[in-house]
Amino acid sequence: MPIIDLHCDTIMKLYENPNSNLLENHFQIDLKRLQQNDFLLQTFAIFLDKQQYPQRKKTALHMYQHFIKELEKNATIGLIKTQADYNENKANKQISALLTLEEGEILEGKIENLEEFYQLGVRLITLTWNYPNEIGTPNILYWDKEKHILAENQTGLTKFGFECIQRMIELHMIIDLSHASDQVAKDILDSSAQGIVASHSNARKLTPHPRNLSDELIQKIADKNGLIGINFFDQFLKLKQPTNLPAAISEHLWYMYQLVGEDSLCFGSDFDGIPVHADLNDVNSFPKIIQALKQKGFTSRQIEKISYLNAENFLQHYLPKGEVK
Repeated sequence: MPIIDLHCDTIMKLYENPNSNLLENHFQIDLKRLQQNDFLLQTFAIFLDKQQYPQRKKTALHMYQHFIKELEKNATIGLIKTQADYNENKANKQISALLTLEEGEILEGKIENLEEFYQLGVRLITLTWNYPNEIGTPNILYWDKEKHILAENQTGLTKFGFECIQRMIELHMIIDLSHASDQVAKDILDSSAQGIVASHSNARKLTPHPRNLSDELIQKIADKNGLIGINFFDQFLKLKQPTNLPAAISEHLWYMYQLVGEDSLCFGSDFDGIPVHADLNDVNSFPKIIQALKQKGFTSRQIEKISYLNAENFLQHYLPKGEVK
């Protein structure tokens, strides 16, 4: 089964382990395993924690340069910036790498930085991580761990956040709501913005956690023809009854399917950003997930949509069509 995955943190792993490489490593994702699992596209996030890397933009550019060197070593994977790039890679049986930023802090509150990263090939931005930034706030700030509820009085998009979203729309950059506060998400979803995803988030109704989505947000993302990528982290998948992680993934997908249908669902593994788990230790776990979806009752066509077709159709619609000037 062909696979498209909307989120991983492998760039960070490669950067922090300079003797490692993309072709073959001991992380959760490498090129050999992507090939073995028939990947069409892997989204790679430039992620950093500002407390560890206070020079945000400078560090992100170093990560970018390190990753591009890894891509250049391997002819079986290629960075895409446009729909045409993806189509060419697919025709040539080459895996596509889609570049993203995870953490709007990297932009340092400057639109010119957004435009610079766009020119480098970034096509999606996860607006927040676990700290407030110049764009908005994350849900984690508002979570009551004991009651498993969010505070109602939340901060939404900042003035720069609105400017950032508007420029992203003009550039055909994808807006990622994972990590963002519910109010930030609502500000965006209630606007005219299109090209919206939650690249690695699950259903809050099944697993109460601030990183998961309320039914309202799931519905609004689907209404915008957006995408929700299921996250493989056990803390976001835990159900009331004991279960293995592939089964839990199928439960979250089935819940969302019952809520909004099958066209907005995909994978957002978060590999190399989550701990290794015996049930889903690396990218070789995808066949177990596909089997769990079959056992849950998804049809072959629905599994194709979740595995790659929904993400492929979305990217074909929202990425720039041809050469970027």
